[in-house]
Amino acid sequence: MTHGFPRGVRGWCGELMPTQSLTLVLDCLKERLIINCTQKTVLRIMPPLCVTKADVDRAAAILDKVFTNEANKQN
Repeated sequence: MTHGFPRGVRGWCGELMPTQSLTLVLDCLKERLIINCTQKTVLRIMPPLCVTKADVDRAAAILDKVFTNEANKQN
């Protein structure tokens, strides 16, 4: 899956996706990771200020799993 350019300020991150992002948001929610989408194609991640390295590692693993599953669906 090709991604756009990430944008971010102070831990907030936005990623422009090539397709609508609602299914990615719902898949992350099933894994207990709360993210949202704006403008239908931008994933937005807003970690709390007290985020730990373990939290970031867990979120990255969930995002990797969800992106991989979505890429496999498209193939």
